[in-house]
Amino acid sequence: MRLIGILDSASWGSRGDEVNAFYQGLAGVGFSRKAIKIIDGSANNDYPRLPVCATNLLNKKVEVIVAPGGPASARAAQAATLEQEKEKRTPVVFTTVANPVDCGLVTSLTSPGGNLTGTYGHTSDLEPCRLAVLQELVEKDGPFGILINGARPYPTHQSTALQAAVKNLGRIPVIQELNPAKPAVENMKTAFSAFKEGKIVALLVTADPYFNSKRKEVIALANKLAVPAIYQWPSFVQAGGLMSYGPSKEEGYRNAGEMAGQILNGQLPKDLPVRETTAFELVISQRAAKREGIRIPTRVLDRPVRVLRSA
Repeated sequence: MRLIGILDSASWGSRGDEVNAFYQGLAGVGFSRKAIKIIDGSANNDYPRLPVCATNLLNKKVEVIVAPGGPASARAAQAATLEQEKEKRTPVVFTTVANPVDCGLVTSLTSPGGNLTGTYGHTSDLEPCRLAVLQELVEKDGPFGILINGARPYPTHQSTALQAAVKNLGRIPVIQELNPAKPAVENMKTAFSAFKEGKIVALLVTADPYFNSKRKEVIALANKLAVPAIYQWPSFVQAGGLMSYGPSKEEGYRNAGEMAGQILNGQLPKDLPVRETTAFELVISQRAAKREGIRIPTRVLDRPVRVLRSA
């Protein structure tokens, strides 16, 4: 039985298709589910707990750490392994992060250079593209709302960057930063009340594992605003949201499973180039568009788009 540690900033247990994709990747390099024991070290959206969770996994002698949930979990795993002897550092595979070079996880995409590798997922760095989709969709004047996880340690200065991006579109930004340490429902209701008072005409829910784990609550409140809202992953659309734009999340988890398996087979992370997501998809719920009385312009549908008719 081979031991794989999961250091998830959100919750590994709440992930469905991603977990299946992870096991598909493992199976592709010769490891069945029965051959693997998963040690779950999820932080459940409590970012300050990540270093402790990482150390606990190392104490349990896992052979490789898989780090879902963005750069926060990957950086926590990286920091914990730096405490080990250089030649004995536990390998780490991240699922999807925004620019792993910029956030210090690897030296370069082609030559990671240390004990980390994974997938460059173009997650939060696609926020300007999501704003551009909203701009094409919304013809009337008015401010754009932006929902941010204020406790997320990376990317830094996210609020400032998104304010500038919204202003470049000729819009006024209304930004609400949530704190996952506070009660989720109360926290979100306060933010969405501010969006309503600000008379926003569109909403961007930024890419974040916390919002993904609370997507039902987020979508329920967003739908009450009756304005176009865009998310990162298709799972939001499947749960009742209007649309999403981003890469395939399952691809990143499949990559993670395959790369973890390659490491168990003896390869070193520094010899496994970071994989880069290149295919992006706009997903739209026909039912949600009809419910909200939104007509999707042809210029939006001219993108690579998937229309979910049953969602």
